[in-house]
Parts: sequence; structure tokens; C-alpha cells
Amino acid sequence: MLSWTYYVTIYNSNDLFIYRNFQCGTIMRKVIYNSQRNNYDFSGSFSAWSQCFSTCAWMFISYFDNSYDALDDNELSKYFDEVEATVGQPGIAEKVILKCKWITGKTSLWWAVQQTAIQQYLPHKYIRFDAEHNIDMILDIIKHSPIIIGTNKIGGVPDGHIILLVDYDGDSKSFLVNDPFGNARSNYRDYNGDSILYNFDWLRKFINYGNNTCRIIYGT
Repeated sequence: MLSWTYYVTIYNSNDLFIYRNFQCGTIMRKVIYNSQRNNYDFSGSFSAWSQCFSTCAWMFISYFDNSYDALDDNELSKYFDEVEATVGQPGIAEKVILKCKWITGKTSLWWAVQQTAIQQYLPHKYIRFDAEHNIDMILDIIKHSPIIIGTNKIGGVPDGHIILLVDYDGDSKSFLVNDPFGNARSNYRDYNGDSILYNFDWLRKFINYGNNTCRIIYGT
């Protein structure tokens, strides 16, 4: 017999979107989605294809502070200007590289820059970056915070890619994910990466940076 899991958007007492899984009765958090594919490219100087990290950061920020609109690409471009030293006006990135001399090239791709920027946007939260976090322990973190996580060669992408883990469904053993590039399970032929399920066992090989560890940013 076939069984189906249905997700619908409802509101909780704080007017934040959440998902209810009517099959198992669990409540799953919702983070408003933004696709990197149509991001502002700064007159061709920085392709939207390389803005996965900043797009995930922007969704993450908007979850914890809804005065930031995850759907507002203009505001997202301002955030990107803050973290990318090669475009626009001097901002957060320029301050970070004064302290971290090893940071070169595209600053928005560096974890230290993104952590610093997210912390500045969310001063009421403690934003943590862990370069060697045990993969299995992210199940504890996801109970309290979405997780920005690095991947390698997921969905046929030739190198690194950043996605946002939104929540975890224990029944299907899958993460609810906002993937700014689309659906990796389709090798990104499907451009819709909004609240999709990535099975943990399938995802594990793409997030493993060695010794069963992953790179993450999360809030506490």
C-alpha cells in the first residue's frame, strides 16, 4: 500500500511559517527560500552562480530576524556587498581581511567572513563556525537552529557548494533543505530547491570533509 506525506504551510504563534507533516504529526520549521540563480551579478563582475554561501546566509539571517526579508534580492545584494571585497563599497569583508591576512580572492567564499557578517547582522545570537564538526552530531544542532553546511560535488557540481539544512525528519531520516541552486537529487535539472528532502545517508558523502566531519555555521 502506498502512503504519502503532505506538507502545507501554516502559521505558529509567532507568525513564522512552519510545516506540519500530517502523516507523522511532527512540526517542521520553515525558512523562507531564496534562489541564487537570479541574484544581482554586479554588472557581470560576480556571477550569481557563485553566490550560494551568501544566499544561504541571507536565508539564515531572515529566519532569526524577520525584519530582514529573505525574498528581497536588493537587500541580499547589499549583504553580498558587505561580504565580497571585489565588488561595491568597503564593508565587513574588508575589516575581516585586515585581521585575517590569509584570506584572499573571493572573500564571500570564506567561512570567517560569513560568520563575522552573520554575527553582525544578528547581534542577539551567538553565531558559531565549526570547521571539523562530527557529522552525526548535527542532529543535535538542527533541533535548535538551521545549519549552513558545506558540500563537495553534490548534484554533479564540480566543486564546493553551500546549502541550508532547515530541519530533520526522523521518519524518513532526511533533512529538510533549502538548496539555493535547486534540487541536487535531480543533478540540478530541477531549479526548485525550496524545502526539499535530502536523505541523511545520501547526503553524508557530500558533506564529509574527512574523518566524518563537516563544516557548519549555526546559531546558539
